[in-house]
Amino acid sequence: GAGGGLDPVLPAWPEIADKDGRRARVWRRRYAAAALLGTLLLVGGVAAGGVWQAHRSTLESRPAAAPSTCSTAAAGVDFCVRTRYLDLFQAASSLDECCALCDSSSECQAWVFSPDDQSRSPESGGGGAGERGGTCWRMEFVEAPCREHPDHPSCRCFTSPQRYGGYRPKAT
Repeated sequence: GAGGGLDPVLPAWPEIADKDGRRARVWRRRYAAAALLGTLLLVGGVAAGGVWQAHRSTLESRPAAAPSTCSTAAAGVDFCVRTRYLDLFQAASSLDECCALCDSSSECQAWVFSPDDQSRSPESGGGGAGERGGTCWRMEFVEAPCREHPDHPSCRCFTSPQRYGGYRPKAT
């Protein structure tokens, strides 16, 4: 224009010629890389969410393990209510084996272990209660409240301290 000033419509410096659309190709590549990265992140997130949901549903569908009857073992405990014995009796090498036999059956709600006569006391060389061989009776309760709640106090009575008993505790 007049007076040698800058023309406000034209840029102050000339644009650099873009040979063969090089600048456009660089930007297209950057956009494509960003879109690919975003897609991969999205697909990875969805896949991780699916795996987590499958894992959670597997954990929720798995039945909770019943509490062990071994945790309630005590000397002198017996059950003076109506029961049904799961078998006549079983020989067991220890109190621990007797409660494990009960735990292995979903029907078993209680057990009583009576050590053999020759190994009743630790002084006789028979070891502690958990190391004595003896007889194991496994049972289920027939009447309420014991049938529904084997841990109910009215289900237990106390007999000889040479007998040991345990029952299925309340699930937590």
